[in-house]
Formats: sequence, C-alpha cells, structure tokens
Amino acid sequence: MSKHVATALALVAGLCVSGMSAGAQAGTTTTVIVKDGLTTDISPSSPNILGTITPSLQVIHPGSLTYTVRSPYNDIASIHFTYSSGSKSCRFDTSVTAINGIPSWTKAAKSTGSTYATCEAKITYVKMTSPFDYTVEFTMR
Repeated sequence: MSKHVATALALVAGLCVSGMSAGAQAGTTTTVIVKDGLTTDISPSSPNILGTITPSLQVIHPGSLTYTVRSPYNDIASIHFTYSSGSKSCRFDTSVTAINGIPSWTKAAKSTGSTYATCEAKITYVKMTSPFDYTVEFTMR
C-alpha cells in the first residue's frame, strides 16, 4: 500500500470516528412547554439557560408554546426564566444532573410578582439513559 493511500485511509477513519464521537456527545434535550392560562399575554425575562433554546423565548398569547433546549452535556441541563403579565410573575426552573450515571430531575414554579399568580411545574417524560432527555410543563394562571 502506498504512503498516500495509507494516509487517505487514516484520514477517512479519523473522520468516521470523530463523526461518531460528535453524535455520542449530542447533549440532553429538554422539551419545555409553557402554558398561558391567563386571559392576557405573558412576556419572558431573566433567562438563564445552559445550552441553546429554539425558538428564542417569546411572548405567549393565551394558550401554549413549546421550546426545545439542547444542553452541550449529556448529564447536565439547567433552565431558568420568568414569565410576567402586569404585576403577576412566575419564576420557572428545571434541571437534570446525573452523578455516576444516575439522573435526578428538578422542577419548580414560584409566584414572584406583587400580585399572586398560580405557577405550576410538572415533569411529564424522562429518559433513564444518557443523554437524559425530558419534558417539563410550566403553567401560569
């Protein structure tokens, strides 16, 4: 085998391995459903998100909107933001952390405005193997 053929084969093998590694490092996907149970629009603020969110946080009209958040890590995801309407606000938080391959999911919803709002958080799906994808629903009323 010529030196050039051996080099080309090594390059192709390296690309295949690096492509497989990239796929293995896809990261945790969190599906976030935000439900507006009010009769008015709710607006987002104070995002703190590990990874990328699609679409970007936006105003929600009465109804719901689904976001997809992709963490760069298979064993950690962290999402925090607030939605408000007038003097009502809800702080929504969720995360997953896996230690030694054992995942733990959290969710929280808290009224933070000067007028009380009913804020709810519910995890509706979890994947027990890495990456630890999950779905969380946040509701503001």
